[in-house]
Amino acid sequence: MNLNKTQKRIIELLLLKKTASKKELALEMNLSQAALTLASRTLLEEGYILSEGKKSNGKAGRSEELLSLNPDYGYFLGVDAKKSSITFSEMDFAGNLVSLKRFTLDCELLDYIAKEAMMKNILGMSVTYRKSLEPSQNEGLVMKLEQFNIPHISFVNNVEALANVYHFLHEEDKNFLLVKYGPGLGSCIYVNGEPIIRKNGTRSEIGHGYLSNGSKIEDVVSFDTLLGKDIDEQEGAVELFDNKEKLSSALSVIALTLLDADALLALDKIIFAGLLLTKNEVKEHLIKIILRYNEEFDTQKISPYPDYEKLNKIKAALQSYLDWLK
Repeated sequence: MNLNKTQKRIIELLLLKKTASKKELALEMNLSQAALTLASRTLLEEGYILSEGKKSNGKAGRSEELLSLNPDYGYFLGVDAKKSSITFSEMDFAGNLVSLKRFTLDCELLDYIAKEAMMKNILGMSVTYRKSLEPSQNEGLVMKLEQFNIPHISFVNNVEALANVYHFLHEEDKNFLLVKYGPGLGSCIYVNGEPIIRKNGTRSEIGHGYLSNGSKIEDVVSFDTLLGKDIDEQEGAVELFDNKEKLSSALSVIALTLLDADALLALDKIIFAGLLLTKNEVKEHLIKIILRYNEEFDTQKISPYPDYEKLNKIKAALQSYLDWLK
């Protein structure tokens, strides 16, 4: 069935809250309880949501019906394509992680997805990719994934997926720049609660700017350049963290880049993502460099991506869920 905006919003709120009463949902959505009841009735009848019984609201003789998402209604798959491996995540309709696996070969991943598609109601799948793993360079894999007849297959840049997940979990943050460092320098800008996307589908990338010597910023600070070898985020973050001189050099370039971005965009918030920038020691080092260049900079607007390692692993599956809700 086609869900209307009100029904989709009910699902979104239950995904965030896990359980909520009709009264709580009505207040959150600025609806009357009668309107909320009408919108939720079809969701209950079709099995999207469940009634968890009633709870007392503290007033004599009154109780409120609790609603939750039905975990068995369907499943969302996430494929996170890295240079040396593929992380697969699976989420049920209630937002619970039911599977998290790592594959090194496409055939292993495809066999696993085929088995899941035969046994479960798969509602969607998202593939998140790095710059060097864009869909146009993986047409064979795309065709193999499409053979499973899974609806809502989407391909999303991994940094954009991180920003989308962050905004879903923190709706109050409408204007922010998400910066991910490692192995390259990626970014996504949100303005008025929406990502800034060009007509050709690409995003503005602060790493694609240039230094005064004509060098592209990302090329200067990438793990490959600094460490002299093709390396993934996990290994590169460890090596660069131990090499304080090279790390400090990279952070100086990133600091100036962020100051330029903030001056142009008047940012409300800057979110640091990646195994390096979410380390408190690295974040504090970068802030010191920023203040060295501009002592009036408001450092309170900088914050690390919350639960980065956990959410990075499941971002593709959650992105699939968000795509389904559009």
